Amino acid sequence: MAFAGKTPMLDAEEIAYTRHVLAPLLDTDNYALCFAALLGDEAARSLGYEPLGLTPRAGLEVALVDALAED
Repeated sequence: MAFAGKTPMLDAEEIAYTRHVLAPLLDTDNYALCFAALLGDEAARSLGYEPLGLTPRAGLEVALVDALAED
């Protein structure tokens, strides 16, 4: 996303909240959790996965913020 020129859509508060939710899940290999973490509650619910309290694409937004910070 960073390579494509995308900019984060979430504000700093939402990014911090997402980091807090994701912190205990960083070592998981559970597909449903990873899916919900990357794509948010709406996408998780659409496939019957447990929501995590995240906005759409929340985990991807955190990854984008981190990638942009490395530049």
